[in-house]
Amino acid sequence: MSQPTSIPTQGHPKDRLEHFPIPFFAVVMGLSGLTLALHSAEMQAGRPPVLNHTALYFTVGVFVVLAGFYALKALRYPGAVAEEWRHPVKLSFFPALTISLLLIATALRPLSTDLARIVWLAGAVGQAGLTLAVLSNWIGHR
Repeated sequence: MSQPTSIPTQGHPKDRLEHFPIPFFAVVMGLSGLTLALHSAEMQAGRPPVLNHTALYFTVGVFVVLAGFYALKALRYPGAVAEEWRHPVKLSFFPALTISLLLIATALRPLSTDLARIVWLAGAVGQAGLTLAVLSNWIGHR
């Protein structure tokens, strides 16, 4: 019986971080939507918010992990982040980070209004800044 051949990998594991894409934050947006839908369903059914809270904790965990990886990428490979920023399609995904914060804040509101307000404010300020930056990049792009 012959041995299976291994597929050679390109680069080292540390090189993968350089290619970690900003569109991954769209996952958090989807998970936040699921969390909000579960909240609504559990409220309508008169059930305790077990699934909703579980989904919320998972969503926040995914956000923290993705944000950590992207922050590490920004520190180690600032040129790769700048390249994404200059890319005409990937540029549009940078606001997914702050939209994720806005959606998480909405899902947090039933648990802690004060914490939700802080997360929402951070998301709103970040979203305003990114909106202006993306629009100015589109308008000023030659």
